[in-house]
This record gives sequence, structure tokens and C-alpha cells, in this order.
Amino acid sequence: MLPFTQLKSLILACASSVSFLCLFTGLFTSAQAQLTPHPTSIGSSGCLNCHSNPFPLNNVDGDNADGLEMQQARLFLGRDTYGNPLPTPADPHAEALSKILLSDGTPTPLTSQIINEIGITAPSDAFSKTCLTCHAGFQYRSNPTQESLTLALGRSAESIEEDLQTPANKSIGCEACHGAASNYFQPHQTKRWLGLSADNKSQQGFFDLANPAIAAEVCLSCHLGSPSESKVVSHRIYAAGHPPLPPFDLAKSLDATCNQHWVDLKVKATLWKPTPVGSNDPRKNYLLAHFQASATDADALKSEIANHFDNTLKSFIGIQTAQAMNLKLIHNQATKGEWGDYASYDCMGCHQTLYKQIRSSTSIPNRIPGRPLWAYWTRLPDSVSLINTTPLDEAFLAQPFGNPNLISKALDASLNYPSTIPTTESSANNPSANPIDQSMKRLQARAREPMTRVQAQAWIRSLLTQRKDFLGNEWVAKQTLWALEMYFKDIETCELLNPNSPKIDPEIQAAFRALQQQSRSVWSTNACTPTTEPQEAPPREITAGELTQRATTAKNHRPFGNQSHVEHTGERTDAHAAEQTGELIEALRDFIDAYLASSNPYAGSKN
Repeated sequence: MLPFTQLKSLILACASSVSFLCLFTGLFTSAQAQLTPHPTSIGSSGCLNCHSNPFPLNNVDGDNADGLEMQQARLFLGRDTYGNPLPTPADPHAEALSKILLSDGTPTPLTSQIINEIGITAPSDAFSKTCLTCHAGFQYRSNPTQESLTLALGRSAESIEEDLQTPANKSIGCEACHGAASNYFQPHQTKRWLGLSADNKSQQGFFDLANPAIAAEVCLSCHLGSPSESKVVSHRIYAAGHPPLPPFDLAKSLDATCNQHWVDLKVKATLWKPTPVGSNDPRKNYLLAHFQASATDADALKSEIANHFDNTLKSFIGIQTAQAMNLKLIHNQATKGEWGDYASYDCMGCHQTLYKQIRSSTSIPNRIPGRPLWAYWTRLPDSVSLINTTPLDEAFLAQPFGNPNLISKALDASLNYPSTIPTTESSANNPSANPIDQSMKRLQARAREPMTRVQAQAWIRSLLTQRKDFLGNEWVAKQTLWALEMYFKDIETCELLNPNSPKIDPEIQAAFRALQQQSRSVWSTNACTPTTEPQEAPPREITAGELTQRATTAKNHRPFGNQSHVEHTGERTDAHAAEQTGELIEALRDFIDAYLASSNPYAGSKN
């Protein structure tokens, strides 16, 4: 193991320009500097000291059962064991600040255009609240005088300034996703930490992202919106030039837009070497804390996790979380006199010209011109939807851009909201006080439960049945395709780990692979600065050796081929791109019809 001073020198030596620092000089007002959320931010430097270590720490992770050793930070930042940049891109979240600021700390041309249009300057408190909460992980609170025991994502201004002198100087920071670290920094360095539940960790300020429901809520705080954290992309910001945020699928987002600097549950179970019966086994404790197994002996536990459709579960949990958070945003706007921001509606409800060349695929049931509904991509099959959508739709259609009083009443009735909505943070986040928060808490429990092949198949069939009539909405079509991708990824992995398991009909699998290949040149996943989409490798099979290898290399595994990081290239308004999109949507509809027509997609298998 490298001595601490030598390791620290290595980290600082590989840091890139710190000229971002000039932007933050005097950036945060005294009111912001007095924020004292509990727990508090310590910055990313403490994380980098351990999590960029190419050698396992014996007192923490001596068995090195993960195969990642202690290199999570360097994988996130896209660096090798010596701190040099890797040929593969860094995680987009490691470059988020550079999307809005140049290397000299001044706004990029697009950022300048946006802030000029909306009337703010950089640096300023308004710029911090509008842009840095997501792009720099700035921890903002709407009430700076309130000390809250609720959890806080993000970094303080002081931590951001310190992090600018580290390799994480362009990133959102570790605490933007994992939570302010003052309380868990020491406890998480012990093996006991592995066996703690997500609830136990949350009491110390840690967001356990291994739980899909928690991960989805953290991701969506930026990728959908969280007004209490000043994470909102309003229609005014979109109109000024901000790229549109795409629909969200948790599994696809983790698979295609993130450098995997963690180890999935299935790989942890594969690499786990049980200790003698009766002895403390922290790795087993971890598996049981994150997976509600029906049996706890080693062979049964490994088998159950191997048959777990974990990516399909992430998709399922992610869409449910998106619906819950979107309904909460709608309810807050309807009840607090903030109704009317066009970003609250389904974009296609107004922007028909963006899609008019997508042929007949643009037909959407129940659509009335001039009366847009709420986002279609956050809707779920009735069996798992939080609400009966009919009363809410009727309230949106009652008048142009909806009737906020009727919308509020529809949600109150559907969700059994209390007559007086809590206004303080502590009560608003109390699961007993807020029905949407109650639902999200239940999702955290569901996220630990196994999803069997039969359950995954039932979920996909219900989703496809509900979505097939709404594929003219490109956001719905994208998200549906991504959910299918994760389902077929699970099929491939489960078949690989369990040679005797039922096999999907080869014709269905081949048809989906063709659809997936067609989509790669048309649809992307990430909302970032426009870029040129790279060429992708042709589809190929994966091997058992590769399944283990992806836990020990910086390379992301992709089903049916290695997908490069793909960034959003803006709305496809030219005729050729629109035609491609229309053809893809029609191909997706044809696949869905064929899949649903098959009573059992495994029936064609010889197994």
C-alpha cells in the first residue's frame, strides 16, 4: 500500500487545471455560507485518498472480494492506476461542471446564451441555484436558517473550492450522489458497514445507491427535478437553449451513461467465497442486507441471486419512482400557486412540429390540441400505477393547460393526501405524513426483493400492453425500448449463469437484437452537450469469463456489444432523422405486437 503522503501527491499530480477556482471566488453569498445542514459536506478529497488506491486496504477490504479493490474513484474519473487519463471517456458526471464552464472558469457559449436569456450572471447566487446544484453538486437549501435532520445531497461551497484542487475538479462530487459524508465517513471504513441496511446507513447520511429505489430518487432529483434542492429545469431555461432532459430508465442510465465504478449484486455473489459456517461473513451480510433471499445457505443464496432479473427490477423501480416524483412535482405546483410552467407538461402536447414527420406513429389517444397532459413516460400500467390516471387527465383537459384546483383535488383523492399538506422539511419527508413519500419508502423495500423470470415477464408484458398505443410519443418509445433492453440483458445473463434455465425463443431474441441495432444510430440516452455519436461494434455474445472480468476492469460490459457513451444530440427535426425515428418506432411497434402475440416467449425454445 502506498504511504498516505505519497498517495496524496499522486492524486494532486494527476489533477488537471484548477482555473475553475477563479469562478468561485466570492461566488457564494454569506447567507449561503451559513448553511448548516446535518450531516455536513466534507468534499471529495477524503474519498479520493482511499478510493483511488490500486492496492486493497487490509483493515477495510483485505479479502478484495469485489475485484475492484479500492479504485472506485479512479474508474469514475476515467484514470488508470497511475492517475493518467484512460482512452475511454470519464463518467459524464465526472465532467458535468465542464459542460457549463470553460477551463478558465468562464461560462461556455451555450451557458452564456442560456443565462443571458433568463437574466442571470455568473458568478452569482442565482447562477449557483440555477446551474451549480446539478452541474457541481452544490448543496442548496430553500431555508438556510433551518437545521434539518433530513438527509442532504451535495457539497458546500467550501467543499467545492477544495475539490477544484483534486482530479474531481470537473465533477459533481462524490457527495452529490452518496450524501454529505460527515457522519458516515468513519463508520463506512469498517467491515461492519457492509452488513448495514439502507435504513441504518441513511441515519448516518449515506444514500445506499445499491438499493434501486434510492438510486432512482437520487438520479431523478436532477434528471426530473427537486424544487426543495433548487434542481429545476424550467421551460424558460429549455427555451433559452438547455438540451431537453430525456426520459429516465434507471437500469439503462446506469448501464449506458455511467462509468461503472461499483460492483453489481450479481457479480458480488459470483465472486463471494463463503467463510466457515458460524464465523462472521461481512460479504454474506452485505448480500442479505441488499437482497431478501428465501434461503441463507451459500449455494441457495448464490443460485437465487443468479436467477434474479436485477436490471428489469431497476427499470421497474425507476419508472415507479419517476411517476411518484412527477406526481409530487405536479401536486406541489398545483397547491402552492406555482402552476403554469410549461415544463410540467408532456412536451409533445405542444411541440407537434418536432414530430410531424414521424408519419402515423405520432397518433396519441386522448390528445386534445392546446391541452397538453402530464408526461406520458411517467405513466404506468394500472396494476402498478400510484393513481387512477383518468381523473387527473380530466383535470388537465378541463381547460387549456389544466385546472390546478381540479388537478389538486384529483391527486388528493387518488393519493389520500391529508387536508393540510405539511410545509416543513421534517414533516414533508415523514413517510406517515406524505402518501407519495410513503410509496417511495415501500419501493425501497420492494427493491430488495427478488424479481424472478416469471415476474419479469409479467411486468414487461403489462408495460408493453400499456405503452403500445403511445409509441407516437418519442419519449415513451425510447423508455419502452430501454426497458426491453434491460429485460433481454437479464435473460442473457441468467442463461449464462444457469445453463439449465429456460431459454428465450431464438426468433424473438434475434428480432430484438435487430431492433436494438437499428436504434443505436437514432436514439441516445444522455442529455449533455451535443456530440458526434461514435460507431459501435457489431453484436456479439458474452462469455462467463467476461461476466467476472467486468468486475475487475474499468471497461463497461454491454449486452450484444460494447456501447460507447452516447450523448443527446438535440431534437431530430431534419427530414432524414425524423424518417429514421418514424421507422424505428414502427419497428418497435411491430416487435411489441409480435412479442405480445406469443403467449409464452420461451415456448420456441428446445429447453
